[in-house]
Amino acid sequence: MLCEYMKFNSHKRKHSANVQAEFYRMCRNSGVNICLEFKYQNCRFDAVIYNNDNDILALIEYKNKRHDRSYINKDGRQYKKYSSYGIPVVYVMNFVDLKEKFTFVKNIFFDNKHGSKGDQRKNSES
Repeated sequence: MLCEYMKFNSHKRKHSANVQAEFYRMCRNSGVNICLEFKYQNCRFDAVIYNNDNDILALIEYKNKRHDRSYINKDGRQYKKYSSYGIPVVYVMNFVDLKEKFTFVKNIFFDNKHGSKGDQRKNSES
């Protein structure tokens, strides 16, 4: 028996879990190594991109920002800690961000697929 009073509201905000799922699908379909919910030294990253030698190339964080997708709290504890690893930290704010951030991550992966990190170890964020 269906619950007649419960309806899905498609007009509500898309949650970061949906953005995360789509980003994961894009990576997997393109051959980019991605792992969700990666734990390291008391940190839990939403996702990491890694090469064929298991070197982590980028840390991915999903934030649910509807309007100001460029805002990153650089004074926050999380940002400071994640940036201290010297690996690019990529913030995916919403569905509008997906293509741009995916392209950035895909380029890092294919430039470093076999372990030559080169300049990608610089501390940067997107």
